[in-house]
Amino acid sequence: MLITNGTLNFFGLEKYGMVFNQYFLSIMDHRLDIDPACIGKEAFFGDDGRAYAYWGVFPALLRAPFYPFIDLKSVPVSRIIVFVSAVLIAVVSQNILKDIMRKSEGQAWNERLILTANLLIWFASPVMLLSTNGSVYHEPIVLGLLGVMLFMWIVLRGILIHSEIAPRRMILLALIAGCVLHTRMTLALALYVGVSVFCLLHVVRLYRQYRSEHGPWSSLFKALLSPKNVLAPMLILFVFGALLLFTNWVKWGDPFNPAPLKHYGFLVEGEGWSGRHAAVRKLGRFNLRRVIPGLVFHLMGVGMGGRAYSVYYKLTDMFGTGVMRLEDPVPALLMWGPWFLSGFYVFRRMRRKLVGEAAGPSYLILALTVLIPALLILSYPTITVRYKSEFWPFLFLGFCVLFAAKGPVAADGANTRFIRNFSVWSVFSALVCVVVSIYYRTTWVSQASGSWVWEKVLDGIKSVI
Repeated sequence: MLITNGTLNFFGLEKYGMVFNQYFLSIMDHRLDIDPACIGKEAFFGDDGRAYAYWGVFPALLRAPFYPFIDLKSVPVSRIIVFVSAVLIAVVSQNILKDIMRKSEGQAWNERLILTANLLIWFASPVMLLSTNGSVYHEPIVLGLLGVMLFMWIVLRGILIHSEIAPRRMILLALIAGCVLHTRMTLALALYVGVSVFCLLHVVRLYRQYRSEHGPWSSLFKALLSPKNVLAPMLILFVFGALLLFTNWVKWGDPFNPAPLKHYGFLVEGEGWSGRHAAVRKLGRFNLRRVIPGLVFHLMGVGMGGRAYSVYYKLTDMFGTGVMRLEDPVPALLMWGPWFLSGFYVFRRMRRKLVGEAAGPSYLILALTVLIPALLILSYPTITVRYKSEFWPFLFLGFCVLFAAKGPVAADGANTRFIRNFSVWSVFSALVCVVVSIYYRTTWVSQASGSWVWEKVLDGIKSVI
C-alpha cells in the first residue's frame, strides 16, 4: 500500500524512477551515459556534457528479465524490485532464526520471543522502511542489504547446520560480494574484507593440515592455491573489482575515482561549493571525525533547527567535521530500540551459545564484516533515514545471539521477565517505525505517479460531513 500510494500499481513512477531503466538501455546500446532528463542534478556530468549515474550497474542489469515483456523506455520497474528485495530480506532473516532453532532441536522455544522476532523483522526494520519507497535512492540500498543478509545466512548456516569451522561456499560468498560492489559501495567494501579474511582463515587451516606431511613452503604454497577456498574466490573479487575500475576509466579517464565531486550536478548547476561540498572536499566523503557526531545525530534524531541547532553546532565544531547535512531528524533509538539493545550482545560471551568454540574465529570475522558498513555510514556527512539501514546487519547479528541465549525455555523461567519487557518494547518500536515509514512515504508522494488513496478516503469523509 505504501510503495504504490495505495493503488497496488507496482509499475508506477517514483522520483528518478527511470534511471536504472535508462542505464540498462544504454548498456544494451554499448554506452554508460544516460539521459540527463531522467536523473537531473543527481547526475555527474562529463566534460563533454554527458550525464552519468554514480550508482552501480547491478540494479540496471536486473531489468534484463523485464526487457522482453515490458517497454523499459516508458514503464518503470523500481517499485517491484524494491518491494520483492525487501520481502526477501525478511524471509532470509527469518530463515537465519529458523536455523538457530534447528541447531537446538528438541528444546522448547519461547513462543513470545519467536513472535516478537517476526514482528521486529517485518515492522521495525529496514524491511518496513525501505519498502515504502521505490526511488533510485532506495533500490541500491535494499539490494545491497539483501546481499549482506544472504552473506550472513550462508556463513551462519554453515556454522549452525553443517558445523563448519570456516565457510565452505567461498565462491558463492565472493559472487555476492562482487554483485554488491556494483550496487552499494559501503556494503561491498565490508563483504570484500569479509571474503578476504575468510580466505586467510582457510589458508591458515589448510597450512596446518598440510604441514604434517609437507615442508613449510610447500604447505603454504598448496594452501594459497586451494581452488575452491582461496584461489577462485580471490579471482572473482579481482574480476568484479577490475570491471568497476574499467567503468570508472571509461567515464572519467581515472579508474580510481568513481564520481569526481567537481562534476556533481548539484555543484555544477547552482549549489556551487556549499558548506557540505566544501567539507567533503576538505575531509573526504568518509572521515573518522564524523563518527561520534554521526552516532549522536542518527541515534537521537538531532535536527538543524530550533534548540537542536546548538547541539548540532557544538558537536560539529568540537570534532571539526564541517557541515553535516541532517535531512530527516528521526531518532533511531526510538524507532529501532530493541535492535540497538541486541547490538550489545554481538561480542558478549553468550555468543558461544550461538556458534560454540570451534567456529569462534568465523563468527568474529562475520561480526567485524557487518560492523564496517555501520562505521562507514557514521563517517559520512549526510544523515538521513534510509542510511540507518546499514546499521541493521550488525544489530541483527546481536539479536541472533540474544535469540540463541534467551529463546530456549528454561526450567526456572529465568528469561520470562526479560522477554515480556522486550516484547512490549518491540511492539512500541514497531508502531513508531510504521508511523515513521508512513510519514516518510508521504514526503515522496508528490514526486511519484498514482494517487494517494488514503487522501481520497479522507476527502470523501470530509465531503460527507
